[in-house]
Amino acid sequence: MYILLNDDEAALLKRMLATPANYEKIPGPDPAVARGVGIINKIQHEIDKPERERWYIDAAESHRLVSDGQLEIDGAALVSEGDDDGAYVMAWLWVEGGEISEEEE
Repeated sequence: MYILLNDDEAALLKRMLATPANYEKIPGPDPAVARGVGIINKIQHEIDKPERERWYIDAAESHRLVSDGQLEIDGAALVSEGDDDGAYVMAWLWVEGGEISEEEE
């Protein structure tokens, strides 16, 4: 899942998630609450994107394959660091409507 929030929305969500009462309202047994906290931690990570991930996004934005209207990098792109020295950075690839097939497989 990918949710793009502007700075104001991210700040509001961060304040809402910091309220302990939100954790207590999650229905179900303790494992459900633990899963809920795990999800909240993932969201928090995206809101407070580490500086290192920002560096990868900046590098991707200036990559030779990036072209306005063809292949674009979002400022809030997802970053997945590899085991080697590098990372995958999410990009948007434009696809013309005529390139798709509406046939069912």
